[in-house]
Amino acid sequence: MTGYHCSTNASAVALLCLTLAAGCTGGRGPIEEPRGEHLTSIEQIDKGGEARPQKAPPIQEAIAELRCITAAYGDFIREVRNEQDVARAVVVMNDGTEIRWEDGIEGKTFEQLLDEPDLQDQMSIRYPPGRRSEAPGINDDPGRIRVESFFKSIYGADKQAVKDNLVTVDWMPRHGGGKLRFNERNGAADALRAVSSQLDEGLPEDLLRYVIPTAGTFNWRKIAGTARLSVHSFGLAVDINVKHSDYWRWTMKRNPSHPYRNKIPFEVVEVFEEHGFIWGGKWYHFDTMHFEYRPELLHPACLRATSSSGRRTRRPGPFDPRGPDLPCAPSRSHRKRDSRATTRGDLPHKKQPPG
Repeated sequence: MTGYHCSTNASAVALLCLTLAAGCTGGRGPIEEPRGEHLTSIEQIDKGGEARPQKAPPIQEAIAELRCITAAYGDFIREVRNEQDVARAVVVMNDGTEIRWEDGIEGKTFEQLLDEPDLQDQMSIRYPPGRRSEAPGINDDPGRIRVESFFKSIYGADKQAVKDNLVTVDWMPRHGGGKLRFNERNGAADALRAVSSQLDEGLPEDLLRYVIPTAGTFNWRKIAGTARLSVHSFGLAVDINVKHSDYWRWTMKRNPSHPYRNKIPFEVVEVFEEHGFIWGGKWYHFDTMHFEYRPELLHPACLRATSSSGRRTRRPGPFDPRGPDLPCAPSRSHRKRDSRATTRGDLPHKKQPPG
């Protein structure tokens, strides 16, 4: 994947440089097929939305996930203590912040995973790259679990610190997309520039309406209905055109089960994913305008290899943006009709800000 950011910090990833060449296995051959489930499959979540107690992931898999983090953020990691005894591992950031890989709390509810995560939880729902054939399963939200102290250490501990790290990105200048403010740390702004350039040069004219105008990037605020900071607070997310987007809270006002909806074409999604962005349209709590820079989830060793349930049954292969179309996304033959798929009443005039 051309947009994947790999660190060169020797103190944090000296071992990683050797192990990634062997498939994130420490030179011991292929990662073993998981014998226990981590998070999350539909079978593991009851109707009340609570995650049942899970077995710990196999040691090799846990070590691989930890190394996906050090590969993506190694320039900001001073060291990893107890890496081989992963249950006791501690990630020490450059600013001295110490973050445990595993906090020892088992059987967290889904809300606890969102509100009180450890780094293992952050990696626990693998992201499914490319075009998917199924809508997301219950609480299948890869990327919504975020360790706030981790992101503060890298991108800015408060509003002013983040603002000091923001730079201007010209969004699709050939088509007058305007200027966006984005965090320059860890290659985030450069990744957005690469997305902009690729869309600007190659996106068909009939798809421009999905990405111009955008609906914002940096905004230091809480996620609607929660006490958690939005990833927009760190200048790491961009919302594309709200007019053609769907958000689960808006849908829930008309239907409490908030059935999955999407109008964003995969020609847009694939470009963002190629450069390290995950898409909120692959969440059960869908937010189809939302793209956020999360390179650790798009590392080839940590991608999902199976269906939307989140169950991991084999080592993921290299990133491949091709695959079956998700039925909810418009195909070329239906793009001219997608404006009739949603009535005006689907999008309230006053919208809660998505996460």
